[in-house]
Parts: sequence; structure tokens; C-alpha cells
Amino acid sequence: MIARRVTTEATGDGANQTEDLPGSKAAVLAWLEERTATEEGQEIGTLLFLADETSRPAAAMEAMQLVKAMLSSADSQEIQKVTDALFLNLYICGAQVGAWLGADAWPASLSKASVPGLLPKDVLRAALAGIDSQVVKEDETQKILDAYVTATWGDEASLIDAVDENFDGIMVSTPPQQASIQYCLGILWGYAFRGMVKRLALDRQLDTVPESLAAQRWQLERALAIDFNTSSSKPGPPTFMQYANEFFSHEQWAELCRPSNAAVILMEAELQEAMHAMAILSSVSQDDDMEVISSSEEEFENDFELDLVLLDQAEWKAFQYRAVAYGSLVADAEALVEAEVPLERSDQSWVTKLVQTRVLTDIRPDQSRMVAAGIQAPIRRVVQVLREKVLQTKLTEARSSLTKMMADRAAAAGTACAAAAQDATEERDGEQADNA
Repeated sequence: MIARRVTTEATGDGANQTEDLPGSKAAVLAWLEERTATEEGQEIGTLLFLADETSRPAAAMEAMQLVKAMLSSADSQEIQKVTDALFLNLYICGAQVGAWLGADAWPASLSKASVPGLLPKDVLRAALAGIDSQVVKEDETQKILDAYVTATWGDEASLIDAVDENFDGIMVSTPPQQASIQYCLGILWGYAFRGMVKRLALDRQLDTVPESLAAQRWQLERALAIDFNTSSSKPGPPTFMQYANEFFSHEQWAELCRPSNAAVILMEAELQEAMHAMAILSSVSQDDDMEVISSSEEEFENDFELDLVLLDQAEWKAFQYRAVAYGSLVADAEALVEAEVPLERSDQSWVTKLVQTRVLTDIRPDQSRMVAAGIQAPIRRVVQVLREKVLQTKLTEARSSLTKMMADRAAAAGTACAAAAQDATEERDGEQADNA
């Protein structure tokens, strides 16, 4: 459900002057202890997470060397060390590319009554890390990212009315479970997105990018000489958007971006933290100064009585940006761990089932309702016209025709009877004359 926030004049003494409470070192260490299972992992994490912003890149380099040393004494059976290494490499990669997720992001989100988020540029840095900017450009990558985030949380441009001077943003409410699932799906999509970017870069460097449909059509028309324009040139290679459509429509795309078991454990921990934060945010009182709007015919009068998380649409999008960046960094962290220790991948994980059932690429329920409503609307209008006008007219005409037909038949029958009686009378008169 979507609501618009209406601007009102501030009242009260310093009602909006509450400062955000920063996470303390003790809170960071407590969070680190929950997310790591080994003493080595906690020591390396302390070095990384307690470093200030200026010394964080150097701390990340040192932490990476320590993680490699930890993995050198581990194997794939020591799942605790492998999981800790993957967790630490996730934040190490984020520190190196400038997409820092923050150890205190979730506790700080509760003090702000919001969700942790990132900017699109942070996602691009994570998705394009190590990729030549001339091979895969930022602007074409931004289009893919915007298409996904807009499909998840909507396009506010279609709802903004420039004439409405009181318009102050769009508020989106959703159940906490649904928001957590969207966040988790964003992580999975970000994992696949990073793999797709690396695959596209490799295809372009090796000149193995599949030809576009336009190029294939051009070759077919040329071979068969069907309406072929000899002056036309062969279309170029597919765009990133076309490449992405081909990637996600591939039947085996789940095999191209299947997370390891250790990565699944990491995602589950993040999902659990997201669900905990969402449950708390759903209990925060909502603004009364809201105007509910909807793009469908359904009524949402009682929706605010449910346990919902109501936040600005920009906050939800930043939340989804964080999820995509998180997934991209998980892919890189997994590659760093797998260079040292082989990782197992199971076909029985819930992640694989989500991918195979096309949850990541299906239309959202509200979008499907809008599509269904758009398809059913003209059909309903046709049925209404047929029922109220065309069908009634046809029935009236049929009744008139039937009445006229019956009247004509009755008149014809009467005429026939009169003619038969007249013939019989004349025949009888003739017989009488002959006898006389």
C-alpha cells in the first residue's frame, strides 16, 4: 500500500531535533560476537570494525592477510572457520571498494526508526569492482539496477503531482515479513547481478557476446532475401539490458549463480537480523497525516490497523540498494574464500528453490493484479455493452421478428383456408349445375 505524506507546520518544542544515537564500540563487539563463531574471526573482526574511516582500507588489507592465514589451516569440513572467513571477506571487500555496510547499521536503524540503506553509486562500486570502466560502463549498469529496484518498490515519478504543493514524498507500507523477504531476494539478485556483470565483461573481452535478435533477424533476411535492404548494416552487439534479459530468461541461470552453503548461512543470518529489525519498526506509531492512494480498485481502509512498516519510498529503495550491494559483496567474498578452500553447493537449499521457482524474476502480486485488472477491464466493458445494449437489442429484434413471422404465418394460413373454402364452394356449385 502507498500513502502520500502531506507537509504540515512543525509544532511543539524540538519535536524533530532528536539526534541519532551512534553505535558504541561495546555494541559493535557484541554484534561481532553474535556473527562470528571462532576466536580468530572475532579478533580479525575487531581489527576491521573498530578502525575509523581513514584507516579502514589499511585495516582491510591487514584483515585479508589474516583471513588467508586462518583459511590455510582450515578445510571445507570446518564450516565455522569458512563461514567466519566469508563473513569477514564480505566487509573487507566492502571497505576496499568504498561500499561499507557498517557494523552498527542495524542498531542505528532502530534508533532512527528507519532501515539501513546505501546509495546507487555504492552498489555500482560493488557490482563493477575490478571491471574495466570501458568494458562495462556505469550508466548501462545503472539502468539494470534502477529497473530492478523500481520493479520492487515502484516508481514515485508516476505518482508525484507537481501541482500539489503540499506533496512531501511517498510513504509505502508493507508487512515486516514481506519487507524482510524483499531484502533477502535483493541479496540473491545482487549475487546473481555480480556474476552477470563479470560474465558480460568476460564475453566482451573475448568477443563471445551472443548476437542480438535484431542481428539474427538481419542474417536470416539476408540469407533468404526476404525484404532485405542491401544498404542496411548489421546491428551491433546486444545492450546490457538485452544481455540481462537473456541471462535471467536462461533455463539454467540458477546454475550460473548458485551460492555456496557457507554463503547461504551468511544470508540467513542477515535475514534474521532484518526480520528482527522489521518486527520492531512495525510497532512504531505511524503518522496520522496521510492520504491513502491506490492504483487498483481495492479498498485499504483498514490496512493501517495491521502490523505494517511505513517508511518513505526513498528509504525503501536505499534499503534495496543495500541488499543488492550485500549480494554483490557476498559473491566476491565467496570467490576469495574459494581460492583458498573448496566450497560445497547443495541443491536442497531454500535459495535454490527460490531461484528455480522463478521468485526472483516473477511479477509482484500487486503488479499482477494491475495487469489482470488492465486485461479484464475491456472485457468487462464488452460484456456490459453486450448485456445492456447489444444483447437487449438483439433479443428485442428477435422477438419482433418472431411475432411478425407468426403473424405472417397466421395471415397466410387464413388466406389459404379462405381460398380452399372458395374453391370448394365453386366446385360444389359446378356439380349442382351439371346435375340440373
